[in-house]
Amino acid sequence: MSLSVDIRRHLAGFDLDVSFEVADARETLALLGPSGCGKSMTLKCVAGIVTPDEGRIVLNDRVLFDSAAGVNLRPQERRVGYLFQSYALFPNMTVEQNVGVGVLGASKEERAARVAEQVRETGQSLVEAAVESMVLSVARAVLFLVVFLALLVVLKI
Repeated sequence: MSLSVDIRRHLAGFDLDVSFEVADARETLALLGPSGCGKSMTLKCVAGIVTPDEGRIVLNDRVLFDSAAGVNLRPQERRVGYLFQSYALFPNMTVEQNVGVGVLGASKEERAARVAEQVRETGQSLVEAAVESMVLSVARAVLFLVVFLALLVVLKI
């Protein structure tokens, strides 16, 4: 899978200007940033839910959006899965079933394997991030304690 995104969209109080490329299907792309920086807006533009003001989006050599050429495929024509942040999309489905909605053209077994791989990779990444966060928290606490004890020694308390 290849994905090339180079888009701009003006919003009230915010200008989205995003450019990235994923050329290898084995790559994992993560959009990280603080709340309100445009992560969801970028994904909505790729999915066709929101139309950029200008730019180009190409998925697997297929142009989904090109403002200069006047191309803007409807969301249904893009074959891109988008799961909203809220639970309102498919509240009656499991995590695996919701992820599986985006796996098209695969047998039941292939879909289950691809979903399991994505859930495992995403879960592993989340666990690694949580462990790193805990290690940093412990390191900060130890550093604070050392500084506090040194202060007590200096003040002879």
